[in-house]
Amino acid sequence: MLALATCLVLLCWPRLRASFGYLPVDTSIALHWSGEVIPDLQRRALIARAGESLRQHGHYRYYDGLGTLHYLRWLDSALPAEERLTALAASATATREVVALAPMKPRAWLRLAAAGSVSGEQGEETAAAFKMSAWTGRVEPPMMLLRLELGFAHRRWLDAEGLRLLQDQTILSWNLQRQALISRFRSGAIDYSRVAALLALSHPDILIEMEEALEPPVL
Repeated sequence: MLALATCLVLLCWPRLRASFGYLPVDTSIALHWSGEVIPDLQRRALIARAGESLRQHGHYRYYDGLGTLHYLRWLDSALPAEERLTALAASATATREVVALAPMKPRAWLRLAAAGSVSGEQGEETAAAFKMSAWTGRVEPPMMLLRLELGFAHRRWLDAEGLRLLQDQTILSWNLQRQALISRFRSGAIDYSRVAALLALSHPDILIEMEEALEPPVL
């Protein structure tokens, strides 16, 4: 019995060590989502930790953490442009592993859509990633406005299902994050004329609300 227990521990040890080493990554990413800024020096140390955990055990969680941390480096405008683009490519590489192993991950699909949009990837692939993000996590307020930016920017590559999802996300965002959405309209981050065209026939009531909120109108 002792020999069997010893064998089991030895077999499980790489996974246990990987999981234990990854704990600071999990904790730091959770703090990020709660509003805490992760300094770049710490991000790089966490990237190294996630990579070490992957070498011990190729679990999708570790790819997800790696992809997230690289993506946060891409978002950091204080870093040199070349370094940010390298981080974005690394994020996309890790994130493709995530969705291959665990496809029901809306944040991962959204990262792929964002990376594809920036890198000039074929519009169909970016539109497909948008669809998967919306389909796997319909009501995810932290993601919805970026989804809309990407969805409307790639509207011509969306099929009927994609347009339905884009419409649904627009209405949800209007109901849940109205002021933030209005700000996106006013800044031009989301093209209001495309929103109006999408909602004109199916939701004229919502469109009237938007137009009233946007007085004076967005040109």
